[in-house]
Amino acid sequence: MAMGVSSRRLRVLQLTLPGTYGEAIATKAFVEEHAFETILVVTSPYHARRSLATFRSVLKPDRVMVGIAPATASSPARPERWWATPYDRAYVRYEWAAIAYYALRHGILSWA
Repeated sequence: MAMGVSSRRLRVLQLTLPGTYGEAIATKAFVEEHAFETILVVTSPYHARRSLATFRSVLKPDRVMVGIAPATASSPARPERWWATPYDRAYVRYEWAAIAYYALRHGILSWA
């Protein structure tokens, strides 16, 4: 059991595309195969906004309800003080660039 989740409930999905978009595509195939109605995406705090937008865009909210849970207990990220450390500042810059890229490349608007 890891972080309170039984290993029976964990699945490693084969990715055919890189990044969060690739993870969402792989999840879509798995969700459709197993007829899930709800999924919970667990990711780093700074990545939560783009992850949620990406998974909702790919999975279509009328078919699958997607929730997000930032993994704050296992992440070194401190969003409440993002300006205080080089790690946090770099991650914030990276995520804003990735949000812009996903808007242009995939049409996913994380701010909408």
